[in-house]
Amino acid sequence: MSGERHPIPDRLEPFLDSGDLLDDPERLRRRFAREGYLFVRGLLPREDVTPMAELVLRTAIQTGFVAPDGTPRRSTPPYDDPEYVRLQQVAYPSVEMDAMRRHPRLQAILRALVGDDIGMGRGDIVRVRAPGARTRPHQDRNYLPGDQALVAAWFPLFPCPVVHGPIAVLPGSHVHGLLPHAGPVRSEEGVAEVPSGVWRSNDLFPGDAVLFGDFTVHQGLPTTAEVTRLSVDFRFSAGGGVPPSAFGSSAQDQ
Repeated sequence: MSGERHPIPDRLEPFLDSGDLLDDPERLRRRFAREGYLFVRGLLPREDVTPMAELVLRTAIQTGFVAPDGTPRRSTPPYDDPEYVRLQQVAYPSVEMDAMRRHPRLQAILRALVGDDIGMGRGDIVRVRAPGARTRPHQDRNYLPGDQALVAAWFPLFPCPVVHGPIAVLPGSHVHGLLPHAGPVRSEEGVAEVPSGVWRSNDLFPGDAVLFGDFTVHQGLPTTAEVTRLSVDFRFSAGGGVPPSAFGSSAQDQ
């Protein structure tokens, strides 16, 4: 899926950790406006992620995606795969997933970005990534149009070094607005011409969080190890009607 227009980044810089700004909502907003993303190491305590991780692993074993010892058993499923749908049906309404979605530390960052009226359940999904898989660089706005700003929050459920294929973001790419996308099928569309810039990613661990806006170009790096990567991402809307333009890049982080 890489293709000439979607080369695998040959250079990665680590995420800029915003953990030191958690008590300063204004600076969090400014950094998000400038970079298009926020990374916080250990935003959630690992023990608060464990119940969701155990639920997803147990269901992934039951649906045949991984063996009981955790080794891969299937390729990355399409979105309409019956067993993949079954996994979502188990996870989405679970108390384990809702506890992460409503976690006070995550909600505090969201309030800083979009205010108190936060819309939840705007595209939450568990990801199952088999060896050899990657995701084309894309913008969520291409798949989730609307008149409200959206913020995604991506979490690994198990340790996710770069060889496992974590998420990568292209800082500042949100300033270009919605870019043309193309692909063999709708679900595999990617940005037709990726803006220049240095991609950011690094090894991630349960509790680490990557938040980004729906115009930020991002991708899943290739899974080059013999593992199945399990992760979850949540999407939230600004219930008060904050427009997408609110996530512009004019403000400077201080």
